[in-house]
Amino acid sequence: MNKWIAEKLEEKAGSGEILISASEPIDYLKKLHAAGQILVDSNDLAFVYILEDPDNFVHIRLPINLWGSLEELRNRETPIFAVFSTPENQMKLELSHFFTELNSLIENIRGNANYGEEMVNAVEKNFPE
Repeated sequence: MNKWIAEKLEEKAGSGEILISASEPIDYLKKLHAAGQILVDSNDLAFVYILEDPDNFVHIRLPINLWGSLEELRNRETPIFAVFSTPENQMKLELSHFFTELNSLIENIRGNANYGEEMVNAVEKNFPE
């Protein structure tokens, strides 16, 4: 399974851009589709956005160091894009249902010991009600 770790999150022209360095060829990246689903990695304190390529699921990890920027964009319901940078090119992909999924997860995690105390505390601190 391919996975990428988001390096930076910035706002540009009214949208949020998750910046990712990719070593894969641009032709492969153009085959990716947003699955519209976010999972939680409680052990590593990360949200995980799911993508699909023609054969597999792949994902983008959003670690806790990006959550402050994510909260700023979440409050404005800004569209979110993954921007993959390769040595030869860049490709931009809209991450569908991003805030719908994230908001649902945040509500489920608050006060829910099933996610672990560290994850609950991190979500409550970074995404206040």
